[in-house]
Amino acid sequence: MNSTSERARYRFGPADPLGVIGGARMSQCLVVLAGVAVTLAAMYALPVMFAPAAFLPLAASAALAFVPVRGLPALDWLRLAVASQGRRLRGGARWRNPHPRSGRGNGHIPAPPEWGRLRIVPAAAAGGEVGVLVDEQEGTASATMLVRIEAFSLLSDADQERRVAAWGGVLAALARESHQVRRIAWTERTVPAEVDGHARVDRGAVVPAEVDEIAAYFAAARDRDGANASAVQSYVELIDSSSAAALEHECFVSVQVDTRRRRREIQQRAAAAGSRDAAAAAIAVDELRLVAAALAEAGVGAVGALPPRLLAAAIRHGVDPAARGNLSRLHAAGADEGCDPDQAAPLAIDERWDCVRSDSAWLATYWVARWPLRDVGCLFLAPLLTRTQAQRTVALVAEPIPPSRAYREAERSVVKEEGDQVTRERHGFLQTARQRRRHQDILDRERELSDGHALVRFSGYVTVTAGSREELEASCAEVVQAAQHSHLELRRLYGEQARSVTYTLPGLCRGLG
Repeated sequence: MNSTSERARYRFGPADPLGVIGGARMSQCLVVLAGVAVTLAAMYALPVMFAPAAFLPLAASAALAFVPVRGLPALDWLRLAVASQGRRLRGGARWRNPHPRSGRGNGHIPAPPEWGRLRIVPAAAAGGEVGVLVDEQEGTASATMLVRIEAFSLLSDADQERRVAAWGGVLAALARESHQVRRIAWTERTVPAEVDGHARVDRGAVVPAEVDEIAAYFAAARDRDGANASAVQSYVELIDSSSAAALEHECFVSVQVDTRRRRREIQQRAAAAGSRDAAAAAIAVDELRLVAAALAEAGVGAVGALPPRLLAAAIRHGVDPAARGNLSRLHAAGADEGCDPDQAAPLAIDERWDCVRSDSAWLATYWVARWPLRDVGCLFLAPLLTRTQAQRTVALVAEPIPPSRAYREAERSVVKEEGDQVTRERHGFLQTARQRRRHQDILDRERELSDGHALVRFSGYVTVTAGSREELEASCAEVVQAAQHSHLELRRLYGEQARSVTYTLPGLCRGLG
């Protein structure tokens, strides 16, 4: 936090370097070395008159390793294209549920291979059962709660900063040496409002049904003779904007624990809980309860932890928006709220290069490739979260780092950065403004850790949802523009849409390597 103005300002730290030599990854270095080897061999084998041609392999390898294609090195772009085409030839780009709505029980979710092996396990709690999502492939268990949506921008400056500081305190408290929480994620999404002829209050959002009634009356009784055309046109635009604004916001917070690292604790609880799954679920619910209590102290109320059927419905709504209305009508007719776990996954998925079709929706997922480079206030995400009419899901997954590991990483970053700076000065390279900024941020990180602050790795994703391919592209353009107003750079995850759509589903806590 930087107190350069009356209101608090926040600065995002530098991204973790992925390179091994000057920012270049191992695959890029190997490609360049292969080009050097071929060039040296060609220089010895070719006649002198063809010596310039010997440098073509080196130039081609350098271009393949470093020339960007839509934000990615050409090497990564080629790798994704080959993998995507291979999946398409093998039929892996199309998935159909082999047991649609089978009702097999056991909490199993029949899902595509990219989703992994998922099960929803019930856990006993004070207010009833809580659904815990168990990922057998990753060895994790996560519990999810629904958070009450409030007008954050209408709060006072002090309340806004207090809540942001409280969220930072929640993350810092999870960075423990023992009994560590693996990840915590929040997911905020917009969904079409359900209007049934009456004003309805649902999950903290008030949906006025009178908007549709006024629109219908005006369409039948409006003056069509041309008199007061400007006033009529303004009224039409007002009704259209009111109808389009009939969106509800949902916000989920998920806490995930690593069942492999906490194996001993699970074994100790298994005897009393009855099974290892029940013990892992109980641990996840305990961690979620602590987070809920911390958020309540900050003034952020939780509607409640999601029971198994509501957790399954929350996952299903993320890939099949039409199911929301269908399930609500069934519940109004007397059925249980939500859906069974074996109905949480889509019936069909067709992956394309830049999007994926899932049941009733087309989806495209973006990665937040760059966070604000300058200091921002606590409302910097407002354009993305509140000023778009497109259906979209914004998810952020964070990994609290234990203090001992955080110290080692900070010291290693300082040593590496100092060494790179000495190497640049020795060879006469000037230091750019970005390099100076990065060097200062690394020093600030080490100082903050020594002052007792916590280190958290995080990544953000945005999934745009629409009913058709054409509508999807229009919605994507709107969301990307709103993200730019929030000082974010979104990068479309080409060639891996089927997997990346899971990054914005409640409870999965994915997206960090």
